[in-house]
Amino acid sequence: MNVKTITTLPITLLYKYSSITFFLLFICLITFNAQAKENIVWQSRYDYVAIVPVDDANNNDHPVELSPQNIYDALGSIRLTEAKKGFFDIDIFSGLSSDDEDESNGINDQTLPNDALFNKKELRKISGPIAKALSRAKSDEDIVFSVSGRHEGFIGKSQLSTTARLFYKNKQLNLIFGEVYVDIQKKYRKSGGTSDNPGRADYKDLKNFRLKTGSRTKKSKLPVAFITDNSHFVGAYDGKRRKD
Repeated sequence: MNVKTITTLPITLLYKYSSITFFLLFICLITFNAQAKENIVWQSRYDYVAIVPVDDANNNDHPVELSPQNIYDALGSIRLTEAKKGFFDIDIFSGLSSDDEDESNGINDQTLPNDALFNKKELRKISGPIAKALSRAKSDEDIVFSVSGRHEGFIGKSQLSTTARLFYKNKQLNLIFGEVYVDIQKKYRKSGGTSDNPGRADYKDLKNFRLKTGSRTKKSKLPVAFITDNSHFVGAYDGKRRKD
């Protein structure tokens, strides 16, 4: 009995550990494959522009040549139906600002309304990379991005992120939002993310953290609604009414 017990126990444990090892390896492979599908075109701290596979059966008219100014003007036309107003007119320091890099990239700033979704710094950051991504993307690929800037919250201005999926089809530039004006640091901590700095995630912790970027197949539930100018329109994709 003792001999059988001694020989059987290691075999049982080895079987369990092999299962755990296989499971962990399987998770690692899934994570690696998911990251491999994202082709980063530009990244600054936790802001980024990337090329990803389409998430439905509809292909795009990619690659397409659009200028950074085209992108700037199109995204700059998007406004919120109700502009947020903080309770106090102050700018809360978050320590996470990615507005340090303020390059014009040859773009002529346009006058933006007070209720514009993106501010000028955000538009300057992503317009060039989005134009570059569109020129590289294949017909079965979309562009996704996340950009952050100072925007009004309940108390005052703070660093908030907005994400979207973008693609060109039928001579139209399409934009589907994932999340709008999200405190990415709070979202990271709520998701179980950890940091060496208690109570505050560093931008290095957030570099590979991803908010939802919008989907062609599933509508995003957003706390805001959009309006635009006479050159653009909102509310429809693939013949269906959508608020995102």
